[in-house]
Amino acid sequence: MIKKLSTVLLASMLVACVSGGDDNPPSSDGSLSSSPSSTSSSNTASSAPANNKTGAQLYKEHNCAACHGDDAANPVQPIIFENWNQNSLAKRINDTMPQTIGVPTDCVSECADKVAEYVLSLAPVIACNEPTQALPQRLRLLTNREYANTINDLLGRTDGEEFIKSIPVDTRIAGFDNNAKGSSATAGRVDAYWSVAQKIADTQNNINTLLGCGQQQQNPSQDDIRRCADTFVPTFGEKAFRRPLSNEELTTYKAVFNAGSTTTQGFTYTLRAFLSSPSFLYRSEVGVANTGQFKLDNYEIASLLSYTLWGSMPDDTLYSAAKNGGLSSTAALRQQAERLLKDPRAQAQFAHFGRQWLNVGNVSAETKDTAIFTDYSVQMANFMETELDLFLQELFLGGNYKTADIYTANFTYLNRDLAQFYGISNANTNDFQKVTVDNKRQGVLTKGAVLTINASSQENHPIKRGLLVRRNLLCQEFGLPPANVGEIEPLDPTKPLRERSSAHSNNPACAACHQHIDPLGFAFENYNGIGQYRTTEGNNLTIDATGSLIGIKSMADLDEHNFDDLQGLAGILANQGQAQVESCLATQYHRYYQGVAKPDTCAVQNTVSRWQAQSGTLMDLWLAPLSDSNFTMRR
Repeated sequence: MIKKLSTVLLASMLVACVSGGDDNPPSSDGSLSSSPSSTSSSNTASSAPANNKTGAQLYKEHNCAACHGDDAANPVQPIIFENWNQNSLAKRINDTMPQTIGVPTDCVSECADKVAEYVLSLAPVIACNEPTQALPQRLRLLTNREYANTINDLLGRTDGEEFIKSIPVDTRIAGFDNNAKGSSATAGRVDAYWSVAQKIADTQNNINTLLGCGQQQQNPSQDDIRRCADTFVPTFGEKAFRRPLSNEELTTYKAVFNAGSTTTQGFTYTLRAFLSSPSFLYRSEVGVANTGQFKLDNYEIASLLSYTLWGSMPDDTLYSAAKNGGLSSTAALRQQAERLLKDPRAQAQFAHFGRQWLNVGNVSAETKDTAIFTDYSVQMANFMETELDLFLQELFLGGNYKTADIYTANFTYLNRDLAQFYGISNANTNDFQKVTVDNKRQGVLTKGAVLTINASSQENHPIKRGLLVRRNLLCQEFGLPPANVGEIEPLDPTKPLRERSSAHSNNPACAACHQHIDPLGFAFENYNGIGQYRTTEGNNLTIDATGSLIGIKSMADLDEHNFDDLQGLAGILANQGQAQVESCLATQYHRYYQGVAKPDTCAVQNTVSRWQAQSGTLMDLWLAPLSDSNFTMRR
């Protein structure tokens, strides 16, 4: 009966659920790339003289829209306007379109110039003003991590992570697991929630404390059970749902409690129902009508703050502020946010954000050839994760760090074993401690977890490492790789990795992208596949880690910045690349806290402006969106 009630409640909430986040979750971030379908009319189109056609006509006749859409923004293969100028786009069209084996390019010279000009004319003109566009009304399903944290905080437990192992994993979109479109309450997920709720209710120990109605009685009367229901349901329900219960909900859940023959049984029934209810499983961002939009109520605002900064439910202080109307101004929001950021829960939350930003998952799950990497172990992988978490927590919440410190900070966190693994001698205990390091270990790019994830089982992986810089740190995107993509030659101790990569990167179908990726990946060559520093590879071959970063803001730009090694690349990102690095980090934070894959460009720009008008410290970045009047509005 209880399961049926919860399933009905969940189904009814899903029917009423308003759309959230992006219109469609992206399958990939694409650029120019063609499939066989794009050639269906190419032979006919190529016979027409380009000088008598407009760019729009040529775009249509050469069937460009088949892949890229009429507006060049097909979600499957969008043309990323900011990655191109007219010369670079015309060259790409001339040299490689369509990218189908055996089919010649058919839009060259003047045709390519006209199509490029037309495509770039489709780019939206962005004029940013305050306030920015509000996000849509939506319900956001708790991520598994948020669910576990909420169970722990709501029930005084510490084992929430054990329960979520039976719940389907969250879908990651644009790197993050909390996209509003990422996960939905499928039948399998609903069954898992119900099963977990039963396990939690059956193993709850502090029942008397949670009941709040005195000691459990051996043989309570029905009046005793009703009195306990009258106390427990509104008090606990308010915490579980992060808002007061409606009269209808009070009646429903009291009836569930009263169905038990004892207060313990009533508690168990009701706890199961609460934990499988949509009002527990979803975060509401619906609001109430306000001048043509919808303003989040104080309870929704409290949850927005706590799940953004803690990944969990509001505490008593924040909830009291919501209940008493204390979240009605930007100053009040900032005061609460600053308090939340001082709590240990913020430390864990921002380490989680940082690792998703850097695409560093479970390092210990990485498969490594231990015949090659003899020092590698699961324990060492766990140590690397701890180092990265502590480093990110210090940078993000330490108070006075700026974006340059992400790449150049001269400290890290080590214990004796990890220090020895890195060849460092100034950590002498089993406990992790903050230690000063030389430039070989400065900044986030030298962290073992980052390097180990971005490598293969036997050696380095310059493509993964180069993409880390372009995609995650500079927010520059690439299309899908062509069907005829090559492979890096197998491990050969007589050949350096640079040479073995050439067959792949020199392939004309690959070179257009890999000229922007591989040179950055080679900057990491002094660090092997498990993050240890080296000066030679293979049969004592000297490492060459030189290269250049071309196009900091956009790959279409021609600005060139040469470096000798990873430290040089890190310095470029920290200095010449400061503006783009800051914009990208703000974009990544918007993706995270808003739960969208493609944040509004103006929202990001305005956040950066507000952030830099303050101290410019990383701490202020997390607070800057609070000043946007649409932070608490939905449309």
